[in-house]
Amino acid sequence: MPIFIIKIISLSLIITGIAMAIFGVNLFVKTKNFKKGAIRTIGTIMKLESKLTKNKNTVCRPVISFENEKGEVFVITSDDFQGEGYYKTGNQIEILYDKSNPTEATINTFANIWGKTIYFIVIGLFCILFGIYLFYHPTNR
Repeated sequence: MPIFIIKIISLSLIITGIAMAIFGVNLFVKTKNFKKGAIRTIGTIMKLESKLTKNKNTVCRPVISFENEKGEVFVITSDDFQGEGYYKTGNQIEILYDKSNPTEATINTFANIWGKTIYFIVIGLFCILFGIYLFYHPTNR
């Protein structure tokens, strides 16, 4: 592959990596602020929504009911899809919610809270480093 093509690819990787890392840092700040003001409560899994993956596996996500400090009931649908049997209808689960916007809620696990943030920062940094490596060590194969 010609060196100028490798340079273009490497610069594309660096730019993509920077964008992903910036997005990840932005998510980090938002998540940190959310956690700082979030209120913990226990919700009940009302039902499970299921779907088939590309590999024909069934995954489910919980629909959770919880009360805020005022006793108002809210229902959220989690973004956390897991294999069948992971969540069970009727089980209680700890959630965090935003006091000023209770529909802004999430299951209180490390993966649910920090997973996307870590993903974008790590993949972004990998793209940046690999792009820099390609830029300064192009090979003509």
